[in-house]
Amino acid sequence: MSHSDPITPPPAPRPVVKTAATMEFVQKVHKVERQHTKILAPQLLLDSEAPPNCMRMNVLIATVNMGNAMPTQDDIGELVPEDGDDKYDVLVVGMQEATFGEEEALPEPPSPADGTGGSAKKRGSKPSIMTKAVKAVKKVEETFRGVISSQDTSDNKFTTTDMPTTADSTALHAMLERHLPSYSGVVRYQRGEMRLHIYVRSSLVPALTDVEVAAENTGIGHLLANKGGIAARLTFTDTSLSFVTCHIQAHEGKEHFQRRCADISEILGGTKLGNPKRYDVSLISHHTFVFGDLNFRTDFGKGKKENKELCYQALGKGDYEEIYRHDELQRAICNGECLTNFQEGDCSKFPPTFKVKRHVKGSLEDGHSVEDVYNPQRTPSYCDRILFTSLPGLEKKLKQVKLEAIPKYSASDHNPVRSTFTIDVPAIEDIEWHFPSALMSRRPKDANLKVYTSTLVKA
Repeated sequence: MSHSDPITPPPAPRPVVKTAATMEFVQKVHKVERQHTKILAPQLLLDSEAPPNCMRMNVLIATVNMGNAMPTQDDIGELVPEDGDDKYDVLVVGMQEATFGEEEALPEPPSPADGTGGSAKKRGSKPSIMTKAVKAVKKVEETFRGVISSQDTSDNKFTTTDMPTTADSTALHAMLERHLPSYSGVVRYQRGEMRLHIYVRSSLVPALTDVEVAAENTGIGHLLANKGGIAARLTFTDTSLSFVTCHIQAHEGKEHFQRRCADISEILGGTKLGNPKRYDVSLISHHTFVFGDLNFRTDFGKGKKENKELCYQALGKGDYEEIYRHDELQRAICNGECLTNFQEGDCSKFPPTFKVKRHVKGSLEDGHSVEDVYNPQRTPSYCDRILFTSLPGLEKKLKQVKLEAIPKYSASDHNPVRSTFTIDVPAIEDIEWHFPSALMSRRPKDANLKVYTSTLVKA
């Protein structure tokens, strides 16, 4: 198949082989489960049937390329519902180009006219040469920080760094925490201009037994963090979840496409998590999510100018399926070039997320014209993606509920994307806490606010 051919459906997944010995083992495990004693961790079960006592976790993932523009509180509200809309247990936000100037991040000083103090300098007056020089030096410092550095500002420290908290991080954290008062920030990690924030409902934190974070740079010389990925692995009641946010090679053309595929492989292989730290991150967790500005483009197999013309024609007809049929990432997955065994929802349900004009609230779906929404310098593409996979035998435990773009987030030249999932996890027995959105699929007869847990049987 050539690079420009439309995609074809991937082959059906290979069935799990269940030997007589395996089935005997699983039956013994279920017998123990029914006695409400120790049960085995899910990675030891090849059977896809839910345990007798299980609960359903609701997860929301959002990815946003912020375009180095500080979001407003309203923008944060577009990304994630206020206080999780009282139904999400885990909220994950991956951010790219998420650093901002110090003046943009800090609130404006009060005006002397209102009697609260502040600078006496007249509004609209020209800055001095010295002020311009100081701003230029700060901009260089911010740029340097944005391509080499990391910082971790999680509530529960798991990574030690010597980097101070910056004004943009402080402002961003404050907005998110005001928006999510019932959640704890278990991961707030920055690598260069990338950020990964994971918030867990505070009442659920006692069930969080392990948190790990790692990052991989794929930028200039594979050293700088202007491109790369951040991976976090969380374990809830013996079920492990990996979240990998990425920002990889940009631009159109076969060479850049190949680099994107290589970057994804490098990120998954380089973010060593779990024990032992030897394997691709997608192989050491029960469920893995990869998301971010993956930068894959629309490719009709023509030159750049004709590609853009064909894409604009399809957009004018509202034929998003035609654009998605020529999406590089879907073709790469089907050809086994990257993210093999990963899947995603149907992106053709909404228009391409890049490259949109800033400060245009809405999309083609809201009656805007193609010229109003898209920057004519680029071919509109589905750059912002959310994909997922499960280990064999666990596919039925993970379900994607919804995938959507967020065109009302208007500060960037990307439309963010978010997706919701349900994950069936073993129930909790050893800790008494309220799990507000857990839907017990099989409650015991004496069901109450106690949620049942599994305890790992050690060899």
